[in-house]
Amino acid sequence: MAECENEACPNRFFHLRCVGLTYDSLPETWFCSAACRQQGDERTNCVCKKKRTDIPMVECCNILCQMGIWFHMDCVKLQSLPTEAELWFCCCSCKTTGVVRSQTRDMSYRHSKALLFQILGDMIRHDAVKENDGPGMLMYWKCDLLWLYANHHPKYVILGHRLIAGQYMLRYDGINCYI
Repeated sequence: MAECENEACPNRFFHLRCVGLTYDSLPETWFCSAACRQQGDERTNCVCKKKRTDIPMVECCNILCQMGIWFHMDCVKLQSLPTEAELWFCCCSCKTTGVVRSQTRDMSYRHSKALLFQILGDMIRHDAVKENDGPGMLMYWKCDLLWLYANHHPKYVILGHRLIAGQYMLRYDGINCYI
């Protein structure tokens, strides 16, 4: 699996074969699209906003850091890199209000967790349909509308919204479902 480095990417995980990569050709940092690269670059820059490769960078452990993720050591006045066991925060607000970034990036575990969540949701939806639980089905449609919107499916967002708003009534004749 390949993980897009942009933490705000709606898809995040991709099969290597689907994006034309192999395990050996996977770069250290990979973005799924130019938009994700631009968004990721905007967020990961130091406070100086300069791309410098001559100075080591340190990562803020706050996943919600508003100042960026990576900082040049001289910009934050560090003399040496913190050890892997130490948590380093760029400012006091990150230390007190932040969500600590995971030190390990086990992509297989994260993908398995996301897949399990998706499978459990599908099982619950299937049970709601099987038991003819109308309010339960509508509740999942509402959740799915967010996913459809985030993944740029406006046609289905409009249809789902009309279904929830009651503009369309579904009829089921035992074989087909009609609007």
